[in-house]
Amino acid sequence: MRDKVLDQLEVELGILIRRIRRASWERTGYVVLGMIAEQAPVRAADLCSMIGTDKAAVSRHVQHLLEAGFVIASPDPDDGRANLLRATDAGRAELELIGSQRRERLHRRLGGWNDDDLSTFVQGLERYNADLA
Repeated sequence: MRDKVLDQLEVELGILIRRIRRASWERTGYVVLGMIAEQAPVRAADLCSMIGTDKAAVSRHVQHLLEAGFVIASPDPDDGRANLLRATDAGRAELELIGSQRRERLHRRLGGWNDDDLSTFVQGLERYNADLA
């Protein structure tokens, strides 16, 4: 029985991973912007370790966020080669908008779930993620 359930879990996780990969760019950009807003002022190199991704990927996202006006960069007084990043008011507004849209999408998709089922699911994911760490 347990092997069958674990096989089913593998299938469902595979589906979830494919969905996450499709939304990867949007999600990672959102995460980078969120980390900048939370940790400001922050260097791009520090974001790499916080997010767990490589410098090239973070640099691409930071450049996109700079061009969109969601982030500003200023010279790091402790390291003239680096910049400190901060979210702009427009960047914080974008975070709020995206967060609101994501919550609304979850409300729609999980509308048929009762609170107990949803809490059980979240607790299971938390435990799974903790066991993988």
